Amino acid sequence: MCRVLPFVLYFCSFGPSTFCQYSYNYTRPPSDYRHLLAKDPKCRYRVHYPKTTWHTAYDVCSGDNMTLARLSNQTEVELIDDLYWYVHDIIQKLENKGDLQDVWIDGFMWSSFNKTMTQNCQPLDTQLPITLKKNAYSDFLCLYYNFTDKQLYTDVCDEKRPFLCESLTDDLNDCFALTEISSLKNTQMIGICWFRSSPSYSIENCKTHCLYDSRCVGVNPTGHCIEYMYQAVTSRCHFPRTAIHFIHKAIFIYHAVPYVPVAPKPFYEWCPDIFGPYVWKTVPRLLDGGIAEDPSQSFTEHTASLCAMKCQLRQLCQLFRCNTLTAECDLYDGIGFRRISNVTGNQFFQKMPTSCETGRDEWFPEYQNCIWIPMHAYPYEEAKNKCEAVGKVMMGTENYPKIMHLMNVTNAKSTHVYSRHLGNNTYQWIDGTMIPASQWCPGQPAENTGCLGVQNDLDSACPQGGLYEIPCSFSNRFFCV
Repeated sequence: MCRVLPFVLYFCSFGPSTFCQYSYNYTRPPSDYRHLLAKDPKCRYRVHYPKTTWHTAYDVCSGDNMTLARLSNQTEVELIDDLYWYVHDIIQKLENKGDLQDVWIDGFMWSSFNKTMTQNCQPLDTQLPITLKKNAYSDFLCLYYNFTDKQLYTDVCDEKRPFLCESLTDDLNDCFALTEISSLKNTQMIGICWFRSSPSYSIENCKTHCLYDSRCVGVNPTGHCIEYMYQAVTSRCHFPRTAIHFIHKAIFIYHAVPYVPVAPKPFYEWCPDIFGPYVWKTVPRLLDGGIAEDPSQSFTEHTASLCAMKCQLRQLCQLFRCNTLTAECDLYDGIGFRRISNVTGNQFFQKMPTSCETGRDEWFPEYQNCIWIPMHAYPYEEAKNKCEAVGKVMMGTENYPKIMHLMNVTNAKSTHVYSRHLGNNTYQWIDGTMIPASQWCPGQPAENTGCLGVQNDLDSACPQGGLYEIPCSFSNRFFCV
């Protein structure tokens, strides 16, 4: 659904603006029209620099009681195109102004279903073309806008870009903001520098004077109207070091230090009604690995996102492989395959519940559990503690076929299993059930070591597999459930 901006009619009637006079493919506005009004539609937006990730940008905008810019229709695209030239003039002396060609905006794509939506889970206007970046290996991609070709693109959300915030309301916004100087970029290398002083004006007249000069970044009305601009590398940059706040044009802010990164919130938590209970996630134990099974279908020149889409369209597909180096894509009609080799760049994806931890857990539908399969061996107590540290427990053999299946899938010859040692060669499971005699290897238990493992080695003294006592200090594989 498109948003209607109530200020558009007012602005076109009462103020000069390229927004009202230029078509979508316009170029740089004439200089006569590049001054801002005290209340201006463009001032509902703010370009932020330096670069950061999409999720951090979202967090910064929220902290300013704003949102990432919402390009829900063509009118808004034209408005921010106009805004770009105002920002460009402010930073024209800076060497890194080319970095502002791309800015993060509101919106993301769920590649598996080719869905594009806002952070509020509303579909984007289908008339806005979006280009999928070829090297974006993710099922969820974030949107950015390119001012040069006036196109929307998707990219992995961890890439760093400048970003564009927007007011939460459709009201006309004041074109000046009051910001603490300590948070603004004002160093010898890149300074906010004095460039003009005029006779005493009122604060409002001083602001108006700055609005009519595209170079002016802000003012300091103290007796005289002192205007400032950005300068690149310079040894002479005069700025009132004793001042606490700075009145500057609200359309741009150059933060003094990099923005503090935030932990990304998974997109399926934003829109649970749309994504449902399952999403594509990597199978950690198969990372950079190979399997013996033949694929049901294969493709070339595919990203992970496109491969996921192909798997989604194939009714029997449960797993797909995408190689980040070769762009190969294989579809498989099963899961739970054994790793048999190392293949650099291989990533395997399967549908997992959102409750499974990305990059850690693997989903086994027949057990209805998210299972963590650590790749390294540890002594019994350390292994048990690692499971408990992530809210899981070490798996026991209450369901003996389950643990034997996991050992076969992971090529494990021996694993720790959770048990309680009651003394005198007596053990029970976590629920207090005594271990049945049928699960023991021949001659076990006999050593009263205090810890148990499962043997699954045809060349051992227990070729059929079973439980045996081991020293608790012995390092072994294990499963957390």
